[in-house]
Amino acid sequence: MDEAIKKLDDALSELVAFLNDHDLPNWRDWMAEAQSRLRTAPRDGVKKVLAAYGGMGSFYDLGIGRESDGEGFLRWAPGGEEVDRRLDALRDLVRELADRIRVEAGWVFT
Repeated sequence: MDEAIKKLDDALSELVAFLNDHDLPNWRDWMAEAQSRLRTAPRDGVKKVLAAYGGMGSFYDLGIGRESDGEGFLRWAPGGEEVDRRLDALRDLVRELADRIRVEAGWVFT
């Protein structure tokens, strides 16, 4: 389990830096808090990570890399597709690692 916690911690470090680089302080702070909890009480950290996913307004709903076209529609900003794909990859990795830890530990969150 220690190896899995380390992998999640590393992935969270990368995600927190990405969110910071893209000026997303609310989600950055959420994931930084999850990482802090993970380091002191792994169950609480995993629970905090997984609480970000699911439901309206969840971390899965976050989209970046788009800009207004001036007519009420969104279009990709220059380089936006690549940024959005990177967010998807990090988001999916963190969720997958956290869920794997939860299952292996037998933790049930309500």
